[in-house]
Amino acid sequence: MSSPLTAVICSSPDRLVQARELAQSLKLPLFDSEQGQSLSGAVLLLGERVSLSNPELGAPLQADFCSPDILRRLHAGRKQPLGRACGLHKQSGLRILDCTAGLGQDMLILAAMGARVTPLERNDVIYLLLEDAFHHADGDPVVLQALSRCERPRRENALEFLGSTGEYWDVIYLDPMFSGYKRRALPKKNMQLLAAVCGGDEDADQLLALALRHANRRVVVKRSPQAPLLDNREPDLQIKGSRMRFDIYLVSA
Repeated sequence: MSSPLTAVICSSPDRLVQARELAQSLKLPLFDSEQGQSLSGAVLLLGERVSLSNPELGAPLQADFCSPDILRRLHAGRKQPLGRACGLHKQSGLRILDCTAGLGQDMLILAAMGARVTPLERNDVIYLLLEDAFHHADGDPVVLQALSRCERPRRENALEFLGSTGEYWDVIYLDPMFSGYKRRALPKKNMQLLAAVCGGDEDADQLLALALRHANRRVVVKRSPQAPLLDNREPDLQIKGSRMRFDIYLVSA
């Protein structure tokens, strides 16, 4: 597998075997922390935590379930836009398939609202960050309670997964990366780093069509306000905000 990363850097002897396997699978050179100091570009760091780093974009990026922003959203209740988009303000306990789990923030918020969440992530590097967050989540009881409603993340391509499963979910949630339109401003530094690693989800149109076949209630697509509709398909409902919108496609029972 080719990668936009320039190297894997291992700073922990306990991670060395894993680092070698990753470097081989990603077709990247492997360095220790001292050798990696002079590298430029994005690198995957394996130490006590797994992180992405690019010196030009500031501090390393980790998946963190206990950040102040996540904790605030965890306590905000079911009436926040994400909860309303998925129907959790009316009914808790819905089974939700998160096809594009990423760093797991929305997965965790949905679970805190009472959903049972199955997260999928197809990118090997992002999956490692997500798995690492599961291993290091502790402290806040609301976080731990939410994680108890989440399955362990699956390293799956959602398109292939939905194409081969006979299972159905109440809600299927999509948050695709999309690089096919111009933004008025550059994304946040973390998003720039993720975009460099992931690229765009060019098969998102196909994923929407397949998701509609496996949802019992609705498919929810998270988009930037000016992003085009997936598959040029008009949603049944929309929830709009200044920073994002949710396109909601209702499914007949």
